[in-house]
Amino acid sequence: MGGAESGGPVDLHRRRLLQGTLAGVGLAWLPWDTLLADGASASAAAEVRASPDWNQLVQWLTAADLDGAVLLRGHQALAATRPGFESAWPELLAAMRQQRVHDPDALAASPLFQQEPQRAIALAIISAFYLGHAGEDDQRQLVSYEQALMYPPTLDITVIPTYARGGYNDWVAAPPTGITEGQG
Repeated sequence: MGGAESGGPVDLHRRRLLQGTLAGVGLAWLPWDTLLADGASASAAAEVRASPDWNQLVQWLTAADLDGAVLLRGHQALAATRPGFESAWPELLAAMRQQRVHDPDALAASPLFQQEPQRAIALAIISAFYLGHAGEDDQRQLVSYEQALMYPPTLDITVIPTYARGGYNDWVAAPPTGITEGQG
């Protein structure tokens, strides 16, 4: 057997494996989005992550409890694609609190939803999380693909698209065209 307690040689392979595993686990817990981002977006990301206000607004608008990473990506995508977003969403939240509008149905029935600045920002936030992206055309930013809120209502009949739905190498063979010889 070997080992330090028996006075024999120490198994360095096992010790290195343990050290590597612990280092990998430690690295996984680092906030990489903050560390790799520039200073301004890193501080904005940290504020949004710690902001119960943003989380509350999205929950009231979508009636969904979303993952923190999805909430952060939604905020970043909307900020990148909508000028004035950073000042518009807190104003919408304040108006919703003042009028005691705490869910999508109440918002749709309230006079607040008839006012254009609030309506536009509310629809932009709802669309970002339901469709999984914010912005249009070349300015489009991904929020979430698999966790987009458009999928759960029809989950019993709709398969959430994934990278390889048909299995490995499914895309290699051309799909059948339905045209047989002599029908051209």
